[in-house]
Amino acid sequence: EAAALITRAADMFMFVNTRYNKKHADSSKIAPWALAYVNWNLDKGILSVDGDDKLYPENPMTVQQAITALSRLYDLVTYWVD
Repeated sequence: EAAALITRAADMFMFVNTRYNKKHADSSKIAPWALAYVNWNLDKGILSVDGDDKLYPENPMTVQQAITALSRLYDLVTYWVD
């Protein structure tokens, strides 16, 4: 859900293509409707996998992860706007 929110926010400021096909160790655990959003966030570096190539989509996002993701989104969007 967080990936969808981030992608929709980015879509207000830049072109968002959600046809990425990133694979990681637990990609089968991501809901089909959210897969394109998660893949876009992974491709743009907003979200990242850990050392075991896992995203842990079933776990809630921590405050630290949310702050990091929003900071990376801000950097990405301001790069495209300038």
